[in-house]
Amino acid sequence: MPIEPASFARLPSLPAVAVKLLQLFSNPDVSLGAVADVLRPDPALTARLLRAASSAEFGVGRPLTDTRRAVQMLGTRRVTSLALSFLLSDDATRPGPVGEQYREIWIRCVVQAVAMELLAARRARGAESEHFTVGLLLEIGALALLRSSPDEFLKASAAAWAQPERREQIEAEIIGCTQSDVTVALFRHWRLPTMMTEAVRLRRGTIIDLSQSTSASHRVLIEGAAMATWVGDYFCTGDTGNALIRCLELGEMLFRMGVSDVRGLLSDVHAKVLAGATLFNTDLSRMESPDALMERAKTQMAELLSRLQEAQGEHVAEAGMLEEHEPQRRAARLMAALAN
Repeated sequence: MPIEPASFARLPSLPAVAVKLLQLFSNPDVSLGAVADVLRPDPALTARLLRAASSAEFGVGRPLTDTRRAVQMLGTRRVTSLALSFLLSDDATRPGPVGEQYREIWIRCVVQAVAMELLAARRARGAESEHFTVGLLLEIGALALLRSSPDEFLKASAAAWAQPERREQIEAEIIGCTQSDVTVALFRHWRLPTMMTEAVRLRRGTIIDLSQSTSASHRVLIEGAAMATWVGDYFCTGDTGNALIRCLELGEMLFRMGVSDVRGLLSDVHAKVLAGATLFNTDLSRMESPDALMERAKTQMAELLSRLQEAQGEHVAEAGMLEEHEPQRRAARLMAALAN
């Protein structure tokens, strides 16, 4: 269901400072002074950015008090990604089930942002902060729906936890629209680049869908968003096995990554997300370790392959069903590689 402009009256958007930063983010020639001027009216956000810029993580290790100096050191894209991170994390301290869902979405935001940043380091050096920001915003529609329709969104999230590939169908049935619908509508409302909208639209697309995006530069970001989406499923849903299959397939076909490379990516995402927990005042103690996640994924993959073998034994091929399981057949090879 397309989101009509009138619906923005009931869908809360990002604070004005975040929208202004995103609009500046789209301009490659924006000045440092313009970014500093946007930040200045929000003293709390400015203080957090100065604290981040002063941290050892960014090579300073001493206090900074000049916003322009912080912007100069971090760069406009990095400042935007950090500012959005802080603004999006503010609701994650709420109590109760809604607050818990905010925390779950926030963790997924960071997981996907970090995954896109790490992938950009492989294929789009210099654009890591841009990719981080796109990864961070892939779930903005989920946050908007949680704010506007909390009961329905909680119900849809519970139903989709073990089957995230059906999430949009479940959301459409329960809420009347999907988080992707809302994300795309918000991106267009904020006049963000078309490639960001395409990244949302194609994030669960097939390899063919991804390869047909408009330009090579757009494909790097769009394919990164697709890979990051499945990394998000791997860490943040109950369908770990299928998510690992997709990560291995996309890694092999789009990024020329072997099994060890994908495992390294997942470990690096986990480590980097945990390292940023103190910066964003987020409790990530519930985030499972890479080893525990891998064992659960292998168990689920084995169960999936067992069901496929049973289907073969029942001559399901006559009904044309085996073609639907081609990804799982390829997964048998990938699973064997994981065991080595």
